[in-house]
Amino acid sequence: MRILSKLRRFAILLVFVGFLTRHKSGAEKVLLVPPSYGDSHWMTLARLSRAMVDRGHVVTVIVSEDIVGKRGAEWPDFKFEAFQDQGIRAALQALQDQAYSEAGELSFVKLREAFASASEELKQYCAMLLGDSKLVERLRTSRYSVVISDPFFPCGAILSAYLDCRVPHIALLRGDPFFLDVKATGVPVPPSYVPSLLTDFTDDMTFLQRLQNVVLSTVVPVMARQVVNGIYNELVRKYIGEEETIQSVTSRTDLWLYRTDDVLDFPRPSMPNIVQVGGLNVRAAVPLTEVS
Repeated sequence: MRILSKLRRFAILLVFVGFLTRHKSGAEKVLLVPPSYGDSHWMTLARLSRAMVDRGHVVTVIVSEDIVGKRGAEWPDFKFEAFQDQGIRAALQALQDQAYSEAGELSFVKLREAFASASEELKQYCAMLLGDSKLVERLRTSRYSVVISDPFFPCGAILSAYLDCRVPHIALLRGDPFFLDVKATGVPVPPSYVPSLLTDFTDDMTFLQRLQNVVLSTVVPVMARQVVNGIYNELVRKYIGEEETIQSVTSRTDLWLYRTDDVLDFPRPSMPNIVQVGGLNVRAAVPLTEVS
């Protein structure tokens, strides 16, 4: 029955995506849940959403109150829903700026402390979002047709399930830092020819390189999922259900849009609900200015 239910949901999603791409009339409501910080993540989501706005659909973005004015000025075609995050987004942005300025100088211990601090701030940001009952009620009554988020911020998947499990959820990502997508999609990643991102190996590895790749491809995802479970499972149990986890919520994602391309990335197995959309941020080439 669960397989039939998933197939039914996927069929509905295909019909919906076809509607979005082929019909410019009859606006659909799209809810965008971007990460609290990270301009590269935001720009990719914004470009995808702008394409939907150009096709006549209505895109609403969830942001913190301290940045809603800036986002509204930059993207006047979007609607915005704001909530009070008590300065968490600004603190996360400061942590990111510090990490960039000290890149290559931080010790492993300092990096781990910075990651732990950022993870705790992200959890609190998500808790503020989900705990804003007036915001959640407005989102529920708006009856969105689809929710789009980036797995870099797993709170998007939680919010999607909290609003309505029947609403399709789409993930747009370059890669999942917590490796939740590997279990969620059920796609195998053969370490014999798919090198870990933590190495500079190619798909033509020596035996020792393959052995190292197997170890990294096995141990790192397990550790990453333990970290994300410790961060978000409490919120999932509170808002979704006692038997739910961040992995089970993420596994409900209907469509995965990967910003990858076989020209730059190593080919790997895929699924019908996985689509490569590499190049979203690439602009068409223009002639260079001649200098006399």
